[in-house]
Amino acid sequence: MNASYFVTARAGKMYEMQMQTLSHNMANVNTSGYREDRVSFSSVLRETAGSNGELTEVPYNVEQQVNLREGLVQPTGGELDVALRGNAYFRLQLPEGGEAYSRAGHFHIDGQGTLLNMNELPVLDDNGAPITIKTGNVVIDEQGKINVDGKPLTSLGIVAIKDAGQVERIAGSMVKTDAANTTTGEEKFSVLQGSLESSNVNAVEVMTSLISLTRSYQQMLKTMEQYSEQIKSLSDKVGTVGGA
Repeated sequence: MNASYFVTARAGKMYEMQMQTLSHNMANVNTSGYREDRVSFSSVLRETAGSNGELTEVPYNVEQQVNLREGLVQPTGGELDVALRGNAYFRLQLPEGGEAYSRAGHFHIDGQGTLLNMNELPVLDDNGAPITIKTGNVVIDEQGKINVDGKPLTSLGIVAIKDAGQVERIAGSMVKTDAANTTTGEEKFSVLQGSLESSNVNAVEVMTSLISLTRSYQQMLKTMEQYSEQIKSLSDKVGTVGGA
């Protein structure tokens, strides 16, 4: 296969993946605590040992990472709205077991008094147990300690993430990583009651990137069409010579 054609075709698939990632980020620009996705690629072309000298591709690597940069904090006044500053994430209990982590602190209490996040997952305390809050005035201090009607109840479960490269998105603003990649008490953080952290997606940057990628993708399609026309033209000429 023509090397230029091969590379251009691969580039087209990479453009599509990048545009999907950017579109997903743009769709979550207003999602509280959302962390943008970033995607990168690496691949290698090599010549086979075959007599025809055909080019093949060593499978390219797709590296998709979650950008853990902090978003802006917006005051809401909500008693159960909580924002975090610093390397800190709320601990959430997954239905199948294990934990998820999130910066989205828009919480509510269900009929049984369990503190839940936006996805209806229990919010865990610093011992890994679901937090239960009965009726009363809730106050959460800067260290995440919860007081109800002036009496200590428990503390929000908050962890720091060691290596951002080991973080995977679950859904929305929730991510996961091995417990060994988290730590408690070693990072400085603060808890802000009555506020929410916004998405860390920069809408202007994403729109600019989308426009640039779209133009490049369109140019790549034109190049593919030109290659196809050249191949067809050469094939027709070979057929004509062969039939002469």
